[in-house]
Amino acid sequence: MKRLITLAAVVALATLAAPSLDAQTIEPTKPPHQKWSFNGPFGTFDRAALQRGYQVYKEICSTCHAMKYTHYRDLSALGFSEGEIKALAAQYQVTDGPNDQGE
Repeated sequence: MKRLITLAAVVALATLAAPSLDAQTIEPTKPPHQKWSFNGPFGTFDRAALQRGYQVYKEICSTCHAMKYTHYRDLSALGFSEGEIKALAAQYQVTDGPNDQGE
C-alpha cells in the first residue's frame, strides 16, 4: 500500500512540475530560404551533378528501372557531347527486329 501511495505522489508531483502545453505557444520553425541555381525561368542545372546522377542511374537504378522511351540523343540535355553519347551507346548491344528468315 505504501508503494501505491508513493507512486501516486510521484505521478502527481511530476504532473504539477511539467509545463502545460496550453501555457506555451509552440510555433513551427520555418526552414531557411535556399537559393538554388535552377530557380526561376532562366535557372540552370549543374552539369557535373546531372552527369553524376546519370552515372548513379546507370550503375544502380537501371538494374530494375528501364529508360526504354528515352533516346541516347536526349543525353545531350545532361551536357554530354556527341562523342560521349556515342561512347555510351557503344557499351550496349541492342537486338534488332526479325531478320529475313523471321528470326
